[in-house]
Amino acid sequence: MGNRLIFLYLVLLRRGVDGMLGGLGEIAPTDEKGSRDFIEQLFRRKGIAENTRALDCGAGIGRVTRAVLLNYFAMVDFQEQYEPFAHQFQSSLTPEIAPRIGGVHVMPLQTFVPTVQYDCIWIQWVLAYLKHDDLIQCLRRLAESLKPGGYIVIKENVARKSPYIDEQDNYVVRMKGEWLALFREAGMNVSQQQQMGFPREIFPVFFFALQKSG
Repeated sequence: MGNRLIFLYLVLLRRGVDGMLGGLGEIAPTDEKGSRDFIEQLFRRKGIAENTRALDCGAGIGRVTRAVLLNYFAMVDFQEQYEPFAHQFQSSLTPEIAPRIGGVHVMPLQTFVPTVQYDCIWIQWVLAYLKHDDLIQCLRRLAESLKPGGYIVIKENVARKSPYIDEQDNYVVRMKGEWLALFREAGMNVSQQQQMGFPREIFPVFFFALQKSG
């Protein structure tokens, strides 16, 4: 599968669209289970902890909010710059879920400034759209809204041999070393783990758990 098709598929998966590209539509459950397993390892919890709060950045129509974050955090905030996605998410909330959704922030991640504190800030398949300086400033800003012991969790594609640049979509798949260097420049300590179970033909995907250094 070519890089362009891989990129398009991952965009669809982030948005929660049931698109079947090259038979890869079935990886969504693997992606979601991997994320739940990672949270359980990171926070050592298997259910919802009271008085906890998470933020889903670049949340699309809320796939990760529903399938992952609401399983572990009492309240989840939502950030998405594309208004139709945010509207679709809000209009689909059930009476059971709606009270557990906090702020819905429709604005670019580059300019979003949180006003509450979070146990977990989740950013999946989003930061590849941000340029170097915007990414650094974004991470520093988000880190200021972490509770003690909280994490920024980044789930992102990693290039195998050289960075992949999609100029049409302003999207960059960075090498793992590049990601780690960016996180260090932003003043973060990092732990990492690969998402397992994905087809070989797509980019490797890694979890990066970030906390402020010092």
